[in-house]
Amino acid sequence: MDKIKMSAIRAKFPMYQDMPDDQLVIGVHRKFYGNVPFKDFNSSIQYDTQKPDPTEGMSGFDKFRAGVGKAMVDTGRGLGQMVGAVSRDDVAESRALDAPLMDTGAGMAGNIAGNVGMALAPGGILKGAGIAAKAAGLGSAANALSTAGGIAMAPTNIPTALGVGAVQGAIQPSASNGETIGNIGLGAVASAAVPALIRGGQMVKAAIDPFSDSGQSGIIGRAMREAAGGGASADDAVRNMRAATELVPGSLPTAAEAAQNPGIAALQRTAMATDPVAMNAGAARQTSNNQARLNALRELAGTDGKREFFAANRESTADGLYAAARRIGIDPAALTPEAQANIAAFQQRIPDSVMAEAQQLAKINGETMGPEGSIQGLHWIKKGLDSLIKREAGPNGSSDFLRAYTGLKSDLMAGIEQLSPKYAEANATYAAMSRPINQMDVAQELINKSVRPIDERVMPGMYAKSLNDRLAAKVTGIQSNTLGKVMEPGQLDTMRGVEADLARMLFSENAGRGVGSDTIQKLAYSNIMNKSGLPSFMSDIPGAGLLGRFADLGYKRSNAEMSSKLAQSMLDPQQAAQHMEKAIMSPEVERILFGAKRIGAGAGAASPYLLNATKE
Repeated sequence: MDKIKMSAIRAKFPMYQDMPDDQLVIGVHRKFYGNVPFKDFNSSIQYDTQKPDPTEGMSGFDKFRAGVGKAMVDTGRGLGQMVGAVSRDDVAESRALDAPLMDTGAGMAGNIAGNVGMALAPGGILKGAGIAAKAAGLGSAANALSTAGGIAMAPTNIPTALGVGAVQGAIQPSASNGETIGNIGLGAVASAAVPALIRGGQMVKAAIDPFSDSGQSGIIGRAMREAAGGGASADDAVRNMRAATELVPGSLPTAAEAAQNPGIAALQRTAMATDPVAMNAGAARQTSNNQARLNALRELAGTDGKREFFAANRESTADGLYAAARRIGIDPAALTPEAQANIAAFQQRIPDSVMAEAQQLAKINGETMGPEGSIQGLHWIKKGLDSLIKREAGPNGSSDFLRAYTGLKSDLMAGIEQLSPKYAEANATYAAMSRPINQMDVAQELINKSVRPIDERVMPGMYAKSLNDRLAAKVTGIQSNTLGKVMEPGQLDTMRGVEADLARMLFSENAGRGVGSDTIQKLAYSNIMNKSGLPSFMSDIPGAGLLGRFADLGYKRSNAEMSSKLAQSMLDPQQAAQHMEKAIMSPEVERILFGAKRIGAGAGAASPYLLNATKE
């Protein structure tokens, strides 16, 4: 065939430019002119240029439906081509046959719609399988299938988008290797374009954030959230810091003490160690907090002279009442034969040591003990027992004698009160006036056992060990006494508050593994790496460290500012919580970005299908 006719054919069918002349003529004649005979290549070929349009008579809906069908068949051809069941000639032939349909608006619209449906089909099938698996009770499989379906339909990160888009491109039927490579490249690039643009914007923001107060706050907050464990752990830490209160008046908690998060505790120790100002402020805070705890305990113990005042008032009041009771003596009406027998029996139980102690005390006070069965004599026996009980309660005392003396005194007091209503009245008054003194004595004993004398530091371990019911029983000499019986509710709350305050201080000093100071000093570079979306191990590959050092040269001043702000914010739970809240993207913006990535990636992954719709 002469060159003029071949040029005319190629001009009419530009999609076949790469085919040899003989294949082109035969292929075109077979597809468009059926069995109309033609002569050899060197003769003049007569073509029926008035051949009817195959779409003539079809409604717009029929053309649209045919376009959808073409998309489905093309997808099948692409898959068949991948396994060798469909040749490139078959693809070229199908395009030529479908050209009249694709020249119509309805056919093209249907084909585009069909191709979009084919792009979404794999993900939709996986989603449907996930729903079926869930209905069958296969929880883990259902979640995996649903997640895979979502990724196939609309990937949201760059690597996944590249992969999904490349696969979608590879599925498309092609007439040449170059076309296949182009489809794969288009799918990968178009699918990842929107996620990449968003990631690029985030990196640009990360690069300029270190130069503004708001940006620095966000970087500090992200470092704190990462240290806290992220997610729910970080949110819990923020809530704890926002709700932080003084467990002891004047004892101000640090961020770590309030957060009760091991990661925040470790970060606080490292951050404050790298900043001299914060380190000194932290030391001053601990001293101030210790003093607040000590002041609270001393207030309970009456160390400002209150105990002496209460004790003196009790003694003067009780002495007068006891003296009056001793003068009046035994109520005759109470001295029944039974009472006399009880007195005689009780006298047999009193050991010589008690009598000797009673006589000595009476003599020292310038009084005579009097008959053993009189109120005067019984009073001094009670005094002797008090003295012995106190002695046995000491470090060198005997628990057996302590119990014996305590029981003997209890029986004695019951007998005296029965014989002398006035003495019973004096006892009741003495007991009532002793309650605040006992409370002060319990608090003072707690101080004695838990405060280190050299620096007056309240020691957490010793305090927790000493704060128990045994303390109340020992101090009062009554074995059945507990802290709840001796102390007022508010006083016990104060003592428990000191314990809780010490516990959270101890937590902040010891919880969590150490954070490297390098992390604190390279906040800007770490933030950029985080926003890049690269895995954390990438910072350890050759060259990354050098890049980090160059980056830190540019951010040297900003890093120093952020390191100082981070350290000093650890002294204020509210400020620390504010930093962590600034690091969280608002739900509205997060939804917008997530939606943009999904829509953009999904549309990009479908681009090879849409391109296929335009090929004839």
